[in-house]
Amino acid sequence: MHEFAICEQLVATVLEELARMTPPKRLTCVRIAVGGMQQVVPESMEMAFDVLTQDTPAEGAKLEMRRTPVVLDCRKCGWHGEAKPNLIRCGGCSSGDVQVVSGKELYLESLEVEETPNAECRTQN
Repeated sequence: MHEFAICEQLVATVLEELARMTPPKRLTCVRIAVGGMQQVVPESMEMAFDVLTQDTPAEGAKLEMRRTPVVLDCRKCGWHGEAKPNLIRCGGCSSGDVQVVSGKELYLESLEVEETPNAECRTQN
């Protein structure tokens, strides 16, 4: 369950950012980008996040994950496109000589803090 290790670093980063805010604010939402190659189980991430944020200013915050697809460039035929699930091959010629353009991402996109009572996490499109 590598999600717990990922969340440990995420929560440490989030708490550092919250500590810098003056006046202190309560976290309501954390948004992360997760590439398709990361093999992250959303439910496990959410559980780890909830456990690790207990008794912190981030307790009760929502964790939102934006999935990014695995996109490839074929060095053989020039094809560019989204890979089929669990298949890192060219969608045009089936070559394995591809470069991964996206899908490895795993980063903190944004934090949402409470500015007014009852602030809620809003979904961004």
